[in-house]
This record gives sequence, C-alpha cells and structure tokens, in this order.
Amino acid sequence: MLAKTYSGLLKALAAIGAVIIGLMSIWTTAEVVLRYGFSRPLYWAVDLSEYTLLCGTFLVAPWLLRIHGGHV
Repeated sequence: MLAKTYSGLLKALAAIGAVIIGLMSIWTTAEVVLRYGFSRPLYWAVDLSEYTLLCGTFLVAPWLLRIHGGHV
C-alpha cells in the first residue's frame, strides 16, 4: 500500500515537472520570437527559466531514479 502510494506520488511529481519544463520551452520560444521579431522581449522569461529548470529537474529526478534506474 505504501509503495503504491509512493509510486503514485513520484509519477505525479514527474508529471508536474514535465509540465513545468514544457511551459519553459514555450515561453523561451516566445521570448526569442518577440525579442528578434518584434524587438519586444519578455524580461521575465530568462529569470523564470532558470528557476523552472532547477525545480523541474528536482521534481523529475526521484521518478527517473526509482522507476527507470537512471540518473540526471
């Protein structure tokens, strides 16, 4: 029972991490398009990308290690 709950928690955290990293790729792409296409950069995109890359990696790492035996 506890192992199943823990596995579900790891999958949920991995899904949240995947969504965070996916969103980061979207706003990074938007930042590049707006900066070089329209000269209107998103000033918050770089700072937010740094934090979300860190958080997303830490959220996905336990799932990767436990389920797949991989390492970041």
